[in-house]
Order: sequence, then structure tokens, then C-alpha cells
Amino acid sequence: MHVPPPEWADGTSTRSGAAGTCNNPGTYALLQEDGNFVLYKAEGSPGEGGALWSAYTWDKI
Repeated sequence: MHVPPPEWADGTSTRSGAAGTCNNPGTYALLQEDGNFVLYKAEGSPGEGGALWSAYTWDKI
């Protein structure tokens, strides 16, 4: 099974361990109902956007 590398909301890839929370105070992590682990800006949410990083783990649990 191939799992793509995590990437920024704009589609650019991240290096291992880089989550993009620098200069984003209030960033929070959420394990969504679909199983995807996502980091959101303080004012973001699954229905409103604002994702900084995603683990691409939906439908895995």
C-alpha cells in the first residue's frame, strides 16, 4: 500500500517532522471522524478550511 507523503494545504510536500505550526499560534490537532489526522489554524475547522497539514490517514481506522 502506497501512502503519499504529508503535504501542506497548498499541495507542497513537507519534510519529515515539519508540520507548519511556526507563526500559527493556536494551531490544534484533530483526529477527524474519517480517520485523517489534521493540524488546523486556530480559526480553522473541517467545515471552514484552515488546514495546515494532513497525514492522509482517512479511511484507515
